Amino acid sequence: MNESQRKSMVALALGVFACSAWLLATASPLLLVELAPAPGLPLGTLVAWAGIVSLPVASFLGFQRHLGRESRLSRVSRYSMFCLLLLSAAWGFVSYGLAGNWAFNFSNQSGSFRGSVAAGGVFRAYTVAVVAASLFVSAGLLIVAAVSKLKD
Repeated sequence: MNESQRKSMVALALGVFACSAWLLATASPLLLVELAPAPGLPLGTLVAWAGIVSLPVASFLGFQRHLGRESRLSRVSRYSMFCLLLLSAAWGFVSYGLAGNWAFNFSNQSGSFRGSVAAGGVFRAYTVAVVAASLFVSAGLLIVAAVSKLKD
């Protein structure tokens, strides 16, 4: 992938993140549109999933030059980004496993952990952890990029 393609992909990923964050923050009625009635898949699920995946993708592509170095910080950052990409890609499936539905409703009706209020707490913690860790690693990489730019 050449430099202009990489920059375009970073811009696209950041655009997806910004759009999904805006839709979720404004509680847009579009989020409730049901895409597939059989499994009960609302658009909001895909919007949230796209936003959660787009943040580490943008960081991974945007800081690729710094992740490719062989310093200890670069190796830790590269490993962290890889883990965050996997965790964010798995978010929808993990969430489905916790809720038992694609709308991620936790109603406590089943009498088991799946779909319970406790599972809802795990869902929220997992979601916040993936997003916060992505922001934390991205901020660290931004600092590394700024410091290395000052050195150059």
